[in-house]
Formats: sequence, structure tokens, C-alpha cells
Amino acid sequence: SFWMDETEVTVSEYKQFVYWVRDSIIRERLADPAYGGNEAYKIEEDREGNPIKPYLNWSKPIPWKKPTEDELMAIQSVYKKHPIDGTTMLDASQMNYYYEVFDYVEAAKRRNRLNPNERNKNTDIEVNPDEVIMISKDTAYIDDDGDVMIISTDQSAYCTFHESSLMLGTDKVKCQNALVGGGFGGKEDMTVQHLAALITYLTRRPVKVRLTRAESLLIHPKRHHFEMDFTMGCDEEGHIMGVKAKVASDTGAFASLGGPVLERACTHAAGPYAYENFEIEGRAYYTNNPPAGAFRGFGVTQTCFATETLLNMMADEIGITPWEIRYRNAIRPGGVLPNGQIVDESTGLVETLEAVKEEYEAALAAGKPVGIACAMKNAGVGVGIPDWGRVKLIVEEDAKLHIYSGASCIGQGLGTVLVQMTVTNTDLTRDDIVYERSNTWIAPDSGTTSGSRQTMITGEACRRACEKLMEAKGSDKSLKDLIGQEFYGDYLAKTDPLGADVPNPVSHVAYGYATQVCILNEKTGKIDRMIAAHDVGKAVNPLSCEGQIEGGVVMSIGYAVREKYPIDENCKPIEKYGSIGLIRAHEIPKIDAIVIDKPGLNVACGAIGIGEITSIPTAPAITDAYYRYDGSRRYVLPIDNTPYERKE
Repeated sequence: SFWMDETEVTVSEYKQFVYWVRDSIIRERLADPAYGGNEAYKIEEDREGNPIKPYLNWSKPIPWKKPTEDELMAIQSVYKKHPIDGTTMLDASQMNYYYEVFDYVEAAKRRNRLNPNERNKNTDIEVNPDEVIMISKDTAYIDDDGDVMIISTDQSAYCTFHESSLMLGTDKVKCQNALVGGGFGGKEDMTVQHLAALITYLTRRPVKVRLTRAESLLIHPKRHHFEMDFTMGCDEEGHIMGVKAKVASDTGAFASLGGPVLERACTHAAGPYAYENFEIEGRAYYTNNPPAGAFRGFGVTQTCFATETLLNMMADEIGITPWEIRYRNAIRPGGVLPNGQIVDESTGLVETLEAVKEEYEAALAAGKPVGIACAMKNAGVGVGIPDWGRVKLIVEEDAKLHIYSGASCIGQGLGTVLVQMTVTNTDLTRDDIVYERSNTWIAPDSGTTSGSRQTMITGEACRRACEKLMEAKGSDKSLKDLIGQEFYGDYLAKTDPLGADVPNPVSHVAYGYATQVCILNEKTGKIDRMIAAHDVGKAVNPLSCEGQIEGGVVMSIGYAVREKYPIDENCKPIEKYGSIGLIRAHEIPKIDAIVIDKPGLNVACGAIGIGEITSIPTAPAITDAYYRYDGSRRYVLPIDNTPYERKE
């Protein structure tokens, strides 16, 4: 929807107005070569060959010019009422403004429109059912400096700034984070930010652009659909000897982050286990389906399902419990992962297994259907990509310390983390500190809020800035004595690129580890309880960690048992928000969140983070529990034959 003179109108209403203006003008221009003539426009005819209405020939570039005042006045004399609300017709200047907005938006659409005859459709590939449930809404206006100010809810203010600047051809752009929660990867791609910026740049008016729910379901990136072929071998005691795999993902009609998602899926497919014979081949395919991109877990959610399912099958084959086979293979400090990296003392997979052992064995002893799965997830971008965290601390006129960082806070608690990091590493109190939302004119660029990176990467940058503050402050100065001073800290998480010719490459500076257990009600077959133990390094805010665990588990319960994203023969979604299978509040089981507080890294006070991993082991744990319930193996998500299954 668009805002026109403080009146919100839907896209369909907007089109009604636009087509009315456009068709009227086309009638006057059809034979004029200055506007492309018949090359630019087509005439729709009835069966007798009589013209019905003109329309644009989208396959050709159109040198379209906005209506002149004379043309608009001529139209006004014919149509006396506003086509949207039926009020008195707008004057020529207002009509020109509305049309100018449409004109540039349509031009952008024409530049990016796919020719349907050049697309290839793969009917053998299914669309993954998981959908990012959120709405994009962004605002832009011209600020006092004459810059285009974008108020955005995305995962990187600097990415929005750079892409909007490139599009507009000017650096007179600013972006500020709106502190609106809910991203989960779905706000890494540009959606409406650039449209708001473009309209404001051209019209010099405040603009808000918002996707409808139907538009969001269509265009927002989905979790990638994967088809996977895994083979695992173990010795007679259950030690993994090797894994070989092939995976194929459907990235939709646009690349988005299909390449990086595939890379992360492949590098983590081996699981958090101590063996070194691992071979995987991964391919991502363009299809005519809606785009897939970043989604909580970033490809690891899919390959973890395969690895953990195989491990549960292997435990049954050997005759030990699924818990035991994981404990025997678990990576421990000083061990070597399948990617060759030697893990450090912060590694806490064993601790997560031990945390759930008593409840797992009690459920087994009671004859309850119980499933288990483990996972690992990187913290930071890794694989040799420069990964900077940056923070600027400024003592302002209010004699308080203001925290500035370009890292977006979208509900994951980064603002709380940076405030606590500052209190911990200085002699200041909470009342002395102000957290400022991310922006691009004061706050330094600290990368995207993705890859479970901000707590550790930006947290360490904040700690280093605090050291400089305390050096200047000493024991004899107050914040009033430091008004106007700035203290800058940065941190580069150095890693080795994929394929680095070194004996033990460092793919990521740190990993988080998790074990989750699912216990079913043996009478109803519904999930009675989820137990989730997560190694987070130093828990900066334990309550926030528990909230992340609970939210991630709920998200993947839906992914495991019911959520689907069906499309029609034209590759468009056929379900609405209320019918794609989201887990409802009354269906959420008891969730026991266990935070394993095990500092080990010498950065960010030992914190690692917890953003994505909470959603990764849930589905295989649930699937294993249902196998224990009815003896049926399930290899496709969402799983079938459960009380949660949608009735057709």
C-alpha cells in the first residue's frame, strides 16, 4: 500500500487510478513517434477488430514522459471524480505528483521484469514449506540536510544505505533502524526500502511503502527446499567412520543468498562430531518458484535433519541408544572437526548432552516415545570473509555515554547485550548509558545482523571501546569531564577461506552447540515436552537466552510437523497466512530451556551467541520421537501421520 497525502490506498486502488490516467494519455499519444508510437503501445481488439483499449508493450523499452499539464487538464474535463474515493477531481499539480510516483515505480518494474518465455520451470522440485512470517514496512522522507532519510526494519542499515545510494546515484542518503523485531533472515534482502527512497527522492515527499500479507507471502525469501542423499558408515561400537552426501537446493527465480546458504549447509552437514572422512557435493538451482534465501539456520537446518536422522538409525542398527551414539562421537575441546578445524576450550557439546541425559533416560525407562538430536552452528561469517564489529562510544551533552553501532537490533537483544557489555567493562551504571538505534551517519558499520554474529563480534568491539574509555576516565574523572569525547573499538574475526592450504583451517572463530529432546504423549501422540540445552559461551543475559531458545523451538516445531507453502501451476502461493500451518499458541508444548554457560573464548567476555541454532536440531528430534511412537521412519518435512497434520 502507498500513502498519498496522508491517505492510505491499496495497490489495487492505486492501479485503478494509474490505469485510468495512463489509458487516457495513451489515447492521445498512440500515433506520436516521440513516445514510441505503435512500437511502445499495443491495441487490444475485439473479435471484429475494433479497438477496445490500449496497453503498454512490456517487451520493449518505453521512452515514457510524464503527462503535461495540458494533457492532465484535458483528462480532468472528461473525468469529473477521483477514481479512488469518488471525491472532486484533483487539480493538475496533484495529478502530476501521483502519476510521477507511479511512473518511476513502473519504470523500475519494467527494468527488472522477467520475460515469461525465457524462464525454465522444473516441475520435479518442490517448494519448501517454511515461510518467514513478517511484513516489510519502510518509510522515507527528506531530512533537514536535504538527504533521503530511510527508516527501515531490515537487518543492516548500511546495506540499505549502500544499495539505495547506488540506485539513486547519490550519497545524500541516510538510514536508521526502527527497532522493530522479527527478521530471521527474511530482512537481509531489499524489499521495499529502495522503493520508499526512490519515491521520496523524486517527489520530495514523505512516503511509507508496505507489503500486503499476500505480497509478503509471494516475494519474501523462503527456507530453501533441499533434496538430499546421505550415506553414513560406523564401526561396530558406533564411531562414525565417514559420511558421503549430495544435496540440491531450490533457490527460486533469484539468487538471493542461495550460494552462501548452500555453502553453510554443506560445511555443517557433517555434524558436531569427531571424524574426518567427509565428502559432500552441493548444488543450488534457479527455478521459476518464489525466491528462497536466508532463514534461521541458513541451510544447516536442512542438512542437520539428514545427518541426525541417519545417526538415530545407526544407533538402532548397532544396539545402543541415540543419546549414547552421540556421546561417543561428540566433538570435545582439542578435537578435530570434519572440516579440519581444531576446536577450542569453549566447545560445549558434551555438556549439552549431559544436561539432558537424566530426563532422556527417565523417558526411556517410562516407555515414553522420546527423540533426540544435536547440532552445531557457526558464530560469525567465517570462511575467510572479512567480519568486522565496530562500536563508537560518545559522551554527549547530557553527560551520559551513548552507544553507537551500525549493527541492527531487530528483537534479538543486541541493545541489551551492548549495554551489559559496557556496564561490565566500565565503572558506569545502567543509568549512565544510552543505547542508540543503528544508523549510517554516526554509528560505524558493524555488518549485518545475521550469522549469529553480533553478540560476539560487535560485543568484542564494544569491550575494546570500553577499555579506551576507562583509560581516559581513570579513577579521578567523571563523564562530565569527558563530554564531547569519542571512544572507538573494532574487532576483526579472522578466519581461513574455504580450501585454504593449511593443515587445520579455522573456518569460524567459534561454534555454538545444542542437544534437544522431544517427548511425546503416548496416548494422544502430541508433543508433551521439549528439552533444549544450548552452549552459548558466556550467557550475557540468561533470560534473553531462554527466550531465544523457546522461540526457536516453537518456530521449528511448525517446520517439522505442519507448515507448508504450496504453489499453483504459475508458481504462486495458493494458501493464505491463516492456512499455511503455523503452530498456534494453544498447541505449544512445555519447553525446558537449559542455558550452558561455558566461557572459553577470549573475546566479548566469553560470549558466543544463540541466534540460529535454537531452530536447527528440533525437527530431527521430533521425527525420531514419532518413530519411537509408531515405528514409521519419516524422511520428508513436514512429517506425516501425526495429530498436527493438516486435514485436506
